[in-house]
Amino acid sequence: LSFPRTGLFGRYVDDILALVTNSQDAEELQAVMNQQHAAIKFELEHPDGNNTLRLLDFAITLDGNATPHFDFYKKKAKRDIFVHANSALPWSLKMNIIRNEHQRIRERCSDVESRDQHLATCSEVLQKNGYSRQTIRACEKPQPRRKNKKRAEGDTLYFHMPFVSDRLNQKVRRIFQQEGFNTIVYSKNKNLRSMLAQKSQNSSTCSLSGCT
Repeated sequence: LSFPRTGLFGRYVDDILALVTNSQDAEELQAVMNQQHAAIKFELEHPDGNNTLRLLDFAITLDGNATPHFDFYKKKAKRDIFVHANSALPWSLKMNIIRNEHQRIRERCSDVESRDQHLATCSEVLQKNGYSRQTIRACEKPQPRRKNKKRAEGDTLYFHMPFVSDRLNQKVRRIFQQEGFNTIVYSKNKNLRSMLAQKSQNSSTCSLSGCT
């Protein structure tokens, strides 16, 4: 196979980003890709008037020297909704979601000024969803890596309980510690997706007449 020369090639699931010299090379690359299988057909997206192409959650812009610049991108139709601070989730999980969003913005911005602007916008969205500025600043600090402590086989107990509140989880952990048990307390609540998936797997044929 003869592919047009590409300076950058990346793929995520069914999205492909390829940097070529002109639109003709892009069309040739598309034609080659579409010849590989009859059931696979790729579509070609052209950059806008500012020479910017938006893909997934980032945008790429080529300057006059054909140098790519990356930026974080969020669709205008996406509402300012985040996991609310008062939602029934462990506080550590909410903090990790914020940290992941901050990391996603940093990784997709090649310009410091643009990165800081997106982080400021993210902070405003978080405040609208009940998070204090102090909490947001705490999530901006890099987390040190924790060293995994080696435990003797059979020395650790795992205690699963439904999540009610962080206070209850801490109280249960404290009880185990006071009694001298090396116990990891964890919560894994069912969500709508898992409940529907479980229902579809265990579903049986309906006995009602005419029901499919």
